[in-house]
Amino acid sequence: MPRVLVSSRSFANIVPVGEELLSKAGFEIRRIGPEERPLNEERMKSIVDRERPDVIISGAEPIAAEALASSGNLRLIMKHGVGVDNIDLDAATGLGIAVANAPGTNTDAVADFTIAVILSLLRQVVPAAESTRAGEWNRYLGHELGRQTVGVVGTGRIGQAVIRRLAGFGSPILAYDVYQDTSLVKDFG
Repeated sequence: MPRVLVSSRSFANIVPVGEELLSKAGFEIRRIGPEERPLNEERMKSIVDRERPDVIISGAEPIAAEALASSGNLRLIMKHGVGVDNIDLDAATGLGIAVANAPGTNTDAVADFTIAVILSLLRQVVPAAESTRAGEWNRYLGHELGRQTVGVVGTGRIGQAVIRRLAGFGSPILAYDVYQDTSLVKDFG
């Protein structure tokens, strides 16, 4: 029976359908528990040596060349998220191990959170809430987002989603990315 090692903390926690589909397809699911965390390169290598997975569903933990080289059966690392900078891609390629990710899966959530943090800072939500809990009614002056020029560094999926949200507030936007996208200028000025 092929074995899937789940090192991502959040995989199938809220929506268990992914794990259910793997089980129905005949995969044995093995999760890395809290007692083995935090995961570093050495601990990850030790777990991979012990579990001998065919697939790893990874989170942000480091998956170094040593863990990949000792894995034996490993054929796929599926990143539960977007960035794969925690995985030694050269070693994986050299060993014939495919690496995949899920681009776009968290774009809206990250963009929404970014706007929430901006608004919280501008409107001083945290200090106001803390003073209210302390039984005080301090007045905090905030700033309106639409009157603020906002800089966005990186205009990939998430950066573009943030820009779309900022445009709704009427904020002047300055954006930079190594890879220029002229359609953003056309769409948002």
